[in-house]
Amino acid sequence: MEATITKTNPLGTERVGKLMMRYAVPSIISIVVNSLYNMVDQVFIGQGVGYLGNAATNVIMPSRKSRWLANNSGSACSQFLDTITEADSMTV
Repeated sequence: MEATITKTNPLGTERVGKLMMRYAVPSIISIVVNSLYNMVDQVFIGQGVGYLGNAATNVIMPSRKSRWLANNSGSACSQFLDTITEADSMTV
């Protein structure tokens, strides 16, 4: 006897509340942790270097974030598309 494994895409079948807990809460936690890190970093830079150090980190932060997004968005999109394609092909 063969066991058939059927995987469905949870985005189409699960409840919205469960999906929010699964996907949104970890993202919110990471954003809060990153913001706290940046605030503490600004305090230490302000105490050690002064206002010019704070200005330098505030100028460079947007370019650092956009560079990270450009480097990681392609791999995240391809992984997402692979997951959807794999899930759809398994339910045939």
